[in-house]
Amino acid sequence: MKLRNHAEDLLLSIHSLRSQERSLDGRPLLFIASCFGGLVVAEALNRAAVTSSRYSFVRQACVGVVFLATPFGGTTTTRKAQWLVAYHGLMGENTSLELIKDLDRSNGVLNNPSADFARNSSTEDYYLPTHCFYEMQPSNLPKKRPNCSSPS
Repeated sequence: MKLRNHAEDLLLSIHSLRSQERSLDGRPLLFIASCFGGLVVAEALNRAAVTSSRYSFVRQACVGVVFLATPFGGTTTTRKAQWLVAYHGLMGENTSLELIKDLDRSNGVLNNPSADFARNSSTEDYYLPTHCFYEMQPSNLPKKRPNCSSPS
């Protein structure tokens, strides 16, 4: 499964939910997305920006996006992820090496979706408030383990 498939699934889920729950019609959407989820949201909004899209209501309902540590330029850690995908694949889980390839910074696959999102979120007739948060310094946070010992 590739990034575009995840974006399509997101749009379909929103469409289905809004079709089933009429009370949601006209309610604003605010996306708060982290890491890979941010790429999915950006691609979904790109797809919703196409004039003939059946999902154009998503773009019109969206009042803002907050991206948290979204790797718009890809990542350099795909080699580690490939091992995890291979392992989980061997364990019978649904995994995708194609997706890992999309995220590899060296192939530039994410350059167009990122540029498209920037262009689509600020046009003459449409402006989408967008905020991005990310670390500026190296962190060892992923290496830390929570202290699960009970207090004495």
